[in-house]
Amino acid sequence: AAHRNSESQGLGEEKWRLLLMVLLVRLKVKRESSSLREMLPMRILMLIWKVMLKALPPLESANLGRMKTEEAIVKRTANLQQHIERVCSLMKIQEPGEVTYPSNFIERLSRAYINHTFECAKAGVKTVS
Repeated sequence: AAHRNSESQGLGEEKWRLLLMVLLVRLKVKRESSSLREMLPMRILMLIWKVMLKALPPLESANLGRMKTEEAIVKRTANLQQHIERVCSLMKIQEPGEVTYPSNFIERLSRAYINHTFECAKAGVKTVS
């Protein structure tokens, strides 16, 4: 029953992780020919956040989901773009299409969003309930 229930909830955590990595690789390739603002507009930052929440283990995702990160994304987008670019710099794209990245890459990405949210809170943007 538990197996059927997890399948009925859609993609599994591992598939969301894979989807997130595919998205980030595509963005890294795009960054070679575009500005940081073009690579990571607010809608893409929101998309990364939402996919990342599904890619993380349930407890971690639930804890992050309680933070008002979406409000922080809207308020200080440039700051978050820089955090994400630093994390993405750890990803290396090699020929032919091979990608290497640290084993804790998604956790580092979630930390970038957490740091951004706390920085916004310090700056006076209400982001944590």
